[in-house]
Parts: sequence; structure tokens; C-alpha cells
Amino acid sequence: AHSIARPSDLKKSRPWVWRDDPVFPELMKIVGANGVPLALIVIDLRRFQVVNGTLGHATGDRLLEQMATRLQNELRGDDRAARLGADVFGILRHGVDPKTAGQAAERLYQLMETPFTIDHTPIEMEAHCGIATFPALADDGVQLLQRAELALNQAKADGERYEIEIPFLMKL
Repeated sequence: AHSIARPSDLKKSRPWVWRDDPVFPELMKIVGANGVPLALIVIDLRRFQVVNGTLGHATGDRLLEQMATRLQNELRGDDRAARLGADVFGILRHGVDPKTAGQAAERLYQLMETPFTIDHTPIEMEAHCGIATFPALADDGVQLLQRAELALNQAKADGERYEIEIPFLMKL
């Protein structure tokens, strides 16, 4: 199981929160609090249901735990991560703007180049990412999440590894 942060834990060493946890809106308030540009990268694991269906839910759970560990090891300073859904993760990365967001996504893909190993079985995974940045096209944390999810859906529809927010998506 992943650690679920309490409000007092937000600035401590436990960066994981669940989207439906009461602390999630508080985490979103961090957006813009210090005026530093940041990006929300939403990561959707591709074919995760295949892992659950063929190798079992216990294997799927262990894969998610390994993914969480890899992402947690990638966090810097004030960065935060959350499990947003069954096979969806998010990273709130400070100091990333629209020009550097692609580099941040590529770094996340490098984390997945090494197959996950569960019970001596290598499992190769891929993902789609949606990226939104603050303050470029989002005014607050809720809007940032909406924009990142729109970009994620566009990446899936186009078969791309990632999509960075683009203005025409923001006008929907």
C-alpha cells in the first residue's frame, strides 16, 4: 500500500496522496503559492488491465508499488506525487514550464525503460502522459489537473507518449 499523506505530512518525507483523500485539495492549493512555475504530469499506464487479467491482481498491485517507488525516487525538493486512479499517477514538478515540460516527461519514460520484475518475471510497461503548466494556462490547482487530463486524453487519442497543454484544448 502507498502512504497517504495527512495535511501535516505535506512538507515532510511522505509525498504520496490519493486523489479522493481530503488532503488532495490542500495539495492543489500549493499550486501558485510561491509563484514558481510548475507542471502537473499525469501518467496513465498502458495495458495495465492486461497485467491484472493475465498475471493476477496481486501482480498488478506489486507493479503499481514498484511504479510508485520509481516515481518517488524521481521527486526533487518540493515535488509531490499522487496516485490519481487505478493505474494513473501524477507528479507536481516545481520549476518546469511549457518549454521544459517535454524534458520532464522524457525523464519519466526513462524510468520505465527497465522492465518491472515481479516473481522473476520481467514486465515491460509503457504509458501516456498529459502535461499542464502553471501559470501558463491554468489559474489554480483544479484547473491544472483538468488541463493535464485533457492533454492525457489527447495523447491517448493520438497514440503519442505525451501531450503538453496546447491552447485550443484550453478553450473547450
